[in-house]
Formats: sequence, C-alpha cells, structure tokens
Amino acid sequence: RLEDAGYTLHYHEVMKARACSGAERELLAMPDGEDTVIEVWRTTFDRDGSAVKVSRRVWNAALHEPESNY
Repeated sequence: RLEDAGYTLHYHEVMKARACSGAERELLAMPDGEDTVIEVWRTTFDRDGSAVKVSRRVWNAALHEPESNY
C-alpha cells in the first residue's frame, strides 16, 4: 500500500450507472433482465497533486450498493 510507504494520498472518484456492454454482461455473468452496471473511475493523488494511480471498476448494479468514507 502506498500509505504504508509514507505517502499522503487524496482520492477523486466518479461513479455512474449505465447499460452494460455485451462483453461486460458475459464477464459479470449477468442474468437476462439485468443490464445496468456501475462504473467507477478512481484517481489517487499524492500530496503534491500528482496522479499516482488510476483505476476503473465495473460492477453489476443489482449486486452492489456503493458507499465511500474518506
């Protein structure tokens, strides 16, 4: 973990609900009738404001309820 290495970090996340693609439906094993995913982009910044990590996650919306505490 970057925090364990002494970094002071800040995060910015963008979440949106959207229709899944065919590939996402297959990868997430989404049943017929469920077609909504939650896409999350997260950028991690160090104390100087430089981006040190970017991640993208895609979840089946029927199985997740996003909650954040920073």
